[in-house]
Amino acid sequence: MVNTVRGHIEQLPSGSFRVHVYAGTDPVTGRPRRLRETCPDEAAAAATLGRLLTEADGGRFPNRAATRRPRHHGPVEPWPPGTTAGPLS
Repeated sequence: MVNTVRGHIEQLPSGSFRVHVYAGTDPVTGRPRRLRETCPDEAAAAATLGRLLTEADGGRFPNRAATRRPRHHGPVEPWPPGTTAGPLS
């Protein structure tokens, strides 16, 4: 298996290989960033390790500061009395 200071490859019970790379600390949460990917064989895992290390060095990550649409657009209100929740009732 390939091991580096910032990443390693592990073999899974299924025979596949999982690549782990440490990519620094998230500036928003302060938690460590880790990149993971699963590969079918060891050669692909070694190539993926190199690619993920390059991505970690370049700081190419999804924009964590991007806003998301909220799940709820307001307070949840109860159903009015005498109504049903759906067409199957």
